Amino acid sequence: IYKRRYEDSVLFFSNYFIADPAAAANLTSANRYNAACAAALAASGRGDDAKTLDDKGRSRLRKQASEWLRADLALWTKKIGTNPKSPGVARQTLQHWQEDADLASVRDKEAVAKLPADEQEIWGKLWRDVDVLLKKAEAALPPK
Repeated sequence: IYKRRYEDSVLFFSNYFIADPAAAANLTSANRYNAACAAALAASGRGDDAKTLDDKGRSRLRKQASEWLRADLALWTKKIGTNPKSPGVARQTLQHWQEDADLASVRDKEAVAKLPADEQEIWGKLWRDVDVLLKKAEAALPPK
């Protein structure tokens, strides 16, 4: 990711997760989240290795990003109910998702409006679900 080779990073992460599935599910390391960011960046044409991607390749990367984010969202949903510290960490994490520039191409309304209709629906639902979980995390926080 640091060398602006986002498409290569997606391939690396994909192979890493196949070899070590627990690495993908480790929310503390944020491996899957970082992989999703790399996929979103490559799909938006950013990075030295993504400039030649066609529409099909970009769509494939966006699909992968949504699947990785969705998997992390499912884990955060479970974690909120099982650990008293989790709602605070989940809130911080999900707020980061909502602000991270790496995800702007699949989150910001203007950018999502340029995607194919089926992808607009997928991303719209993901971000609505993030909002719902964020509210649930905030509600689960101990009173101040």
